[in-house]
Amino acid sequence: MKKEVVGLLCISPTVLFFLIFWIVPVALTFYYSFTTWNVRADAVFVGAQNYISLLQDTEFVNSVYVTIVFSIMTTIGTCGVGLIMALMIADEKLKHKNFFLTIFFLPVMLDFVATCLVWQFMYVPYYGAIPGIFSFLGLYDLRGLRWTMSKELAMPAVVIYLIWKTTGLNILLFFAGIIGIPKPYYEAAALDRLSSLQRFRHVILPFIKPILLYVGLISFINASASFEPIYMLTWGGPGNTTRVISMWLFENFFFFRKGGYASAGSMIMMFITIAFVFFVVFTLLRVTYERR
Repeated sequence: MKKEVVGLLCISPTVLFFLIFWIVPVALTFYYSFTTWNVRADAVFVGAQNYISLLQDTEFVNSVYVTIVFSIMTTIGTCGVGLIMALMIADEKLKHKNFFLTIFFLPVMLDFVATCLVWQFMYVPYYGAIPGIFSFLGLYDLRGLRWTMSKELAMPAVVIYLIWKTTGLNILLFFAGIIGIPKPYYEAAALDRLSSLQRFRHVILPFIKPILLYVGLISFINASASFEPIYMLTWGGPGNTTRVISMWLFENFFFFRKGGYASAGSMIMMFITIAFVFFVVFTLLRVTYERR
């Protein structure tokens, strides 16, 4: 009996933290999503009216669309770059692997706001670091690109920043999966004279599929909840081109004081994310089962 009591005491801080900062807020958000709560006054129950209005709200629908596109672009970018860099670092010919892993992981530990301020200056037309790179390469016509102020470049600008900021963790995960592949498989590939592409397709990819799905899942969830990069770099603009759901929620809750309306919007986005999570988890379990 004493062991059970000690065990409960050990996990109680985590359970309390989860209840107070996760379960309770989600429950309150779900409740307020059925009210006209405007933050200042008492909540008035209106049923599903907020959800019906949201489905007819073009700005909300656009923010959901922008969020999904932005999340897909970021996920593909971080997973693709992370996998390529991990393959390069895992190469037997490369020395000082720990040094490269540390360098790539450093941006993950830096603060979002501080790094966004730096990237704001990097994106400044003609005078920023990126225009300077274009000048060094002789691409003088590209120095005047308005990265964060152009409808065509604003979203890619944020995606590029997130790739730089978050890919380091993906590199570590992919690297761990690649070096964990038993050596006999590489030896068999060498005997069969497989090319680098064939070795990746037939040896590496089957082993790291679960890791790839996991990294894709985490990257998508983190991207869909991104707020600081959008807030600092574009403020959801120009127009609504980068107005993701987090910006829409921020504006409706803090500016327009539509607490109930914003709560309903957050619940819809949560349901979309949960549906995506279930899809990826089901795929992950199926892939793991097939490997066995």
